[in-house]
Amino acid sequence: MDALISGCAGRALLVDGGSLRSFDVDDPSKLVPRTPADFAYLFGEMQDLRVLENIDIESVRQELKHASDSALALDLVLISLDPDLPDDIRQEAIEGLDELLADARVAERLENILYARPLPEDADLEGALKLCSAGLSSRASDLLQSLKERQSLISEVSDAWDILPSKIFGEEKTEFQHVAVREGLFRALVLNRESQASVNTFLMSALLNPSLQVMRNYRQVLQKWADAFRQENRTPVIRPEMDKLIATESLTKTRQRRRRRSIDRGAVLQNVESQKAMIVNAMRHDELGRVRKFVGELVKYQLKNGEPVFAAKSLCDLAAEAKGLGMFALQVELTEQSTRVKPDDAWSWRQHADALLSSGQPAEALRAYEQADAFGGGAVAKNGRADTLKALGRLNDALDAYDAVIADYPENDVARGGRADTLKALGRLNDALDAYDAVIADYPENVVSR
Repeated sequence: MDALISGCAGRALLVDGGSLRSFDVDDPSKLVPRTPADFAYLFGEMQDLRVLENIDIESVRQELKHASDSALALDLVLISLDPDLPDDIRQEAIEGLDELLADARVAERLENILYARPLPEDADLEGALKLCSAGLSSRASDLLQSLKERQSLISEVSDAWDILPSKIFGEEKTEFQHVAVREGLFRALVLNRESQASVNTFLMSALLNPSLQVMRNYRQVLQKWADAFRQENRTPVIRPEMDKLIATESLTKTRQRRRRRSIDRGAVLQNVESQKAMIVNAMRHDELGRVRKFVGELVKYQLKNGEPVFAAKSLCDLAAEAKGLGMFALQVELTEQSTRVKPDDAWSWRQHADALLSSGQPAEALRAYEQADAFGGGAVAKNGRADTLKALGRLNDALDAYDAVIADYPENDVARGGRADTLKALGRLNDALDAYDAVIADYPENVVSR
């Protein structure tokens, strides 16, 4: 038997031949028959899905409990560090965290995540430590104190990762980083630097990790990462790069507010996914009145039970469904609502811009991309703006926009390819040919440029 588990969803899916069954961490004895179509509603877009092969059901239950406890421990850390929350809520989170840290595996998995990125400036670590002392939460205090003392090392290791050239990863940098965090490589390298051991000790262990051996160019990636600590007095220079894993696993203020212990996260998620399924079904039957009614109820529910960013994300998910069904006007409507729910969300503005382009409104899309860029949309938003300028026929402006992206993101092959396309459209064919050749030289797998 094989299984899929998600600690964040608190759910496991058992795959036994042609039979599918699921159970929740809070009721592991209740097995619910499932079909392949249920998969999206069981797990949504959870980033922590794990595959367990050739395993018995009791082991699945144990793994799910550990994964769920680890996810809860991370939530409780985020709450404890949030200076905007009342002390009694933070204190309660610390007490719950202290209980979970009695499991050494939970503690290690938590450190694997926390050591991957330095804490944001607004994280109130000192306040959390004071609350630990007041409540005699020794395990939580030890974890947070170690986290405090290792911040400079965490920054060094994180910075060394960020300067690794994107081209050695191909399309897998995000996935590689996700695996590296899960397998504890960031934590291992931080501890290696703290003990002043040879970096070769870390490298040998990492190279033998089976989960990393399946990643593209894993030897080259690990060796270049380790090289940063073989050269003394080296100060890494970080490229401003949007990374999906940083967005999902860094200790941002949004995630600090993600959950209150009084809310049953699993129940909220299940309700949200059920409502989204009803909305998609109404879309497929072209019942726009029901779509708008259900969407209004969903947004109201999510705003009551969580942060606006989650409601905005649901609206963008539904907009993607509308786009797939060719309902471009509805796609625009849903993404516009997303930007109203969370006006400073770069992702919502990017999705709104894409919707406007799909519906033949490039001028409005340009303004939306500019909003996304203003709110930190990174290279994707900047490239979208350049693409839209090109679509509007403003070729010289588009060329300037691509050049600006390349100046900030030298390894961005999308911008470099877009620049070559624009040179071709301008009739500068020799310059375009040189630009395509440069992209191909650095990215031989780029079939579009070829």
